[in-house]
Amino acid sequence: MKVTGFASHVAHNRQRALASIALYCLAFIPIGLLALGVVPILVGQSEYSLLRNPLLYAAIFLPVVVALSLGILALNYFRMRQEIEESLNIQGVTEQQEPRLARIGGEQATLQGLRHPSFGVIESPARNAISLGVTPGQRMIAVTRGLLNDLDDEEVAAVIAHELAHFRLGDARLLSLNQAMMRTATALQVYNPLKVELNMHTKMQWHFVIAMILPIFLVAQAVGGLVTMAAWRAARHANGAVRGARDFIADAEALRITHFPEALLTATAKCEGNGYFPGAEKFEAMLFSGNPESQGGTHPQPEKRKAEIQRVAAKMAMPGRQRRDTRAAGVRPALTPSGGGFGRKGGGMPAFAPALAVAGGGSFQQASARTQELPREPGAWLLYAWIFDRKTYRAWQRGMFDQMAWRADDKRNMLGATPLATVWLVGALIVSSAFFYAVADSPADMIDRMSGRAYLEASDEVAGSLFCAPSDTQCQAARTFEHTSDHPVSSPN
Repeated sequence: MKVTGFASHVAHNRQRALASIALYCLAFIPIGLLALGVVPILVGQSEYSLLRNPLLYAAIFLPVVVALSLGILALNYFRMRQEIEESLNIQGVTEQQEPRLARIGGEQATLQGLRHPSFGVIESPARNAISLGVTPGQRMIAVTRGLLNDLDDEEVAAVIAHELAHFRLGDARLLSLNQAMMRTATALQVYNPLKVELNMHTKMQWHFVIAMILPIFLVAQAVGGLVTMAAWRAARHANGAVRGARDFIADAEALRITHFPEALLTATAKCEGNGYFPGAEKFEAMLFSGNPESQGGTHPQPEKRKAEIQRVAAKMAMPGRQRRDTRAAGVRPALTPSGGGFGRKGGGMPAFAPALAVAGGGSFQQASARTQELPREPGAWLLYAWIFDRKTYRAWQRGMFDQMAWRADDKRNMLGATPLATVWLVGALIVSSAFFYAVADSPADMIDRMSGRAYLEASDEVAGSLFCAPSDTQCQAARTFEHTSDHPVSSPN
């Protein structure tokens, strides 16, 4: 893969960010319009609803949907660091708590002319690192305990220099934006009522049963599922636009700063295949080590990455140079370099004795599957958590998003429905059609009954009287007339 220069990569990131926002907006708008589709019915204005007048509804609610989507996107974007910290259980550390990490990281930030970020540790034996934060004040670099214990100072410096380069390149902002947009698309998809979806907490799907009374909602769910599926594919396409070229640039910047290619090579070798820890699959694109593109990830192939480092830094190679290592003697692994060494004939990548085993197992591919444990069923406790315990509420929300976010292995059809959901939808339509056919006087009467026109007009009367504004004199006069008509006042004799 051809590597572009630093400035051109920064410019490319800006263009890609704008293109991603545009593509995501194309996904947000239809899903958002569906999510707000029942609002006019609830306030007694069904003639402006998605069911009765889709074009008029879209014209009225389009500005609302755009503003709402961008607002949710901005909120998710600036809260992405908090989201990642909670999801990955990152513990912020001070210089007193982790002096080695703070010293190495501070040196690298100074060399790159950046404001010193904060640092965090993920208590996992895996070997990985992540850069997060969209503003200079938010910036943080978090490393796993395994990376700190298994890499010497020069290797840790190479990893941190690589992650700091992502800040300078704008990659951290772009990837945070990408995560925020995907989360926004997921939120709109999850909270969209007009889609063909099963209730995960009950076997009996009462929303399909109730919709048989008003089959127009079943049709709306089918159409909504079709639109949601198309929008979701657009969002997934934008998410998949993140590719491994950014790591080649960050590697080149790390080499320019550290002038120690051997350290970067051995660091990537130690992390390769040992980078997974619980939750890492959700932020794979932001990690130092993750899935290669050939396995559906966003990182370059290890062989390509090694070859590119060797090509860029061939003149920097100084095999056999002494490395700084301030780890405690008790945590230093027994690593034995062998072979010709970096840049020598027949040497290539230094070989190592077997690395420390990574506890916990698992992989990015396995972890992307949906978990079997369901989030707690919503109830009064959720309202309490939303008001008084926001961290618990956010954890529940992440669990719901994880369960309800669509996956490639769900076997969804063009309506966005799983096989079982399709059975429920088709069964409800058949039962509802048979019932209305039996009670209707004619095909036209059957269609009229199934359209729910009478129900919608009745709901307009009820909801309209409830939402009548005091300043609306016409509405107030109508309410007074209806009241006097229903309860006439007798004239005095």
